[in-house]
Amino acid sequence: MRVEGFGGAPFADWVAAVRAIGGTPTAWPFSTGLYGNLYGRPAARYTAQAYASLGNAGKLPDISQPTQATTSNKFIYVLANKLVAGDAPTTMNWVQRAANEAFSVGDSAAAAIGLPSLAAIENFLKGAGEDILILLAVGGLAWYLINQRRS
Repeated sequence: MRVEGFGGAPFADWVAAVRAIGGTPTAWPFSTGLYGNLYGRPAARYTAQAYASLGNAGKLPDISQPTQATTSNKFIYVLANKLVAGDAPTTMNWVQRAANEAFSVGDSAAAAIGLPSLAAIENFLKGAGEDILILLAVGGLAWYLINQRRS
């Protein structure tokens, strides 16, 4: 059940192989650390017990790929190889991925120096949407009235 043996549809074949041995096809969830640059690429998720037993039985699809456990060690993620990743459906183009990475790095840098992250600012604006509109309307009206007085 090696990835190299996949035929004309590497991603679909990989998904079937991962599910056949009890894994879950998903995306690489780690955006920081040694493999943080692989965030969002296809990966297989296994429980720690399943990963150990499948590994001992030699049934993991591709053991040469990066592998990382969650902080709780409940799940083990195994990255799919480049052939599978190249055939995987994507939801973001390379420009969107680059922008996402830049915002992630910016958020980490902001948190490190005590500033609010872009995500926190966005959530604040979403939550305060009506209040901000009222504030903008009042501010606009005040600006208009001040400019009318000067004329």
